[in-house]
Amino acid sequence: MAQPNLADEDEDVIILRMPSKVTEKSIINDLKKYPGISDDVIQQANRLYIEMGAPTRRGQVRQQMLFICTYRAYRKLGKEPNPYELAQVFGLKKGQVQKANSIFSPLQTGFQPNYSQVYPAKDIPSFSAQIGLSEEVTKQIVTFAQGLLERYPSLAEEAPQNLAAGIIAYYCQSNGIIPVLATLPTVANNSKITIDNMAAKIAEYDNR
Repeated sequence: MAQPNLADEDEDVIILRMPSKVTEKSIINDLKKYPGISDDVIQQANRLYIEMGAPTRRGQVRQQMLFICTYRAYRKLGKEPNPYELAQVFGLKKGQVQKANSIFSPLQTGFQPNYSQVYPAKDIPSFSAQIGLSEEVTKQIVTFAQGLLERYPSLAEEAPQNLAAGIIAYYCQSNGIIPVLATLPTVANNSKITIDNMAAKIAEYDNR
């Protein structure tokens, strides 16, 4: 059976792009072992797994693959689970969520899921209100986010909370609205480092 070209098993493993026809058996039986995942989500996750065409049997990396397929399945079905809570179901730590997004990103696998039903930065209004931004500024941030996501759809692959917080941080930093950002890590349930890294990524995309 053909196997993908994987690096040694560790958190920085990279999966090289491969034809979508290269697949293993389905992941349905794997996902049925985890509590709380409905049949419709399992079936959708399996379809995404087959379309992605990046199989792996390697310990932690396989857990990350199962997580990312399940997370994407929820989003494909118009649902928006908390990625960190879902990661715990698969025995993954909070920091491994970003690793999973990176390992199985469209850049690495060549597969771009379509999330037309879901607005990936939907947390922006809630986060903005909680850190004290005005309704007018919030609308400006939402408009900016919508334009950015239209230009760069791959950003939809980022965890929604991270994406929303990063967009808010970048917009506020760019417009001199700095003091309100002190409470953003608490509101977004994320570290300042993670938010700053996402803001830097947003800046890179916006300045292309």
